[in-house]
Amino acid sequence: MSLILKDEGGGTDFEIVPEGIHICVCDQVIDLGQQETNYGTKHQIYIRWQVIGQTVEIKGEQLPMIIGNTYNASMHPDSNLGKHLAAWRGRTFSEEEKLGFDIKAIAGAGCQIQVVHNKSKDGQKTYANIGAIMGLPPGTPNPEVTGQIITYDSGDGETTVSMSLAPWLRKKLGLEEKSREPGSDDGPPNTEAGDPGVQQETGNPDAPFNDQLPPIGSDTQIPF
Repeated sequence: MSLILKDEGGGTDFEIVPEGIHICVCDQVIDLGQQETNYGTKHQIYIRWQVIGQTVEIKGEQLPMIIGNTYNASMHPDSNLGKHLAAWRGRTFSEEEKLGFDIKAIAGAGCQIQVVHNKSKDGQKTYANIGAIMGLPPGTPNPEVTGQIITYDSGDGETTVSMSLAPWLRKKLGLEEKSREPGSDDGPPNTEAGDPGVQQETGNPDAPFNDQLPPIGSDTQIPF
């Protein structure tokens, strides 16, 4: 059952993920490349999850609700990405792992996400934001992704993958605007960070990051 909140400011109704803790699965990891932020130019990554058991009707079909977040590409322990990944996997990253973690390894991995609702500054809109991320409960099977798992590198340019991205992501990536069918994924209405589905990075804005992210060895005790 979806929670429907109305934009009293004159906009259309939209459905957002209900507050609480939800089982989720990561279905998109998008390297946004260098982006302008309040703290200067930063390498950023967008991560999206499908929310298991929460659906929204699109063109007559019930599809999973989604929630996403944009992060600075930093493995610093004080960064939002570093904190969320460590909490998700249930342990901190070693120094060696922080120098060579393949962020695309999280695609298809399940987790629990605590969703909180926040009001816009004028009090007219409600946004669903990620409060915390945790690993799956013991014994819980990894959820299946509905549809395709999408990973994209900003250096790849226009590809069949990029053609399927939401318009706001394509704009971020500097790709040509293309028409979208009504009801297509324009991103979950999350925060007021300038784009739907974008939550401001509140960790250390100067945290170092590594543009070269080779994969690390597998570990069967953690989800990635």
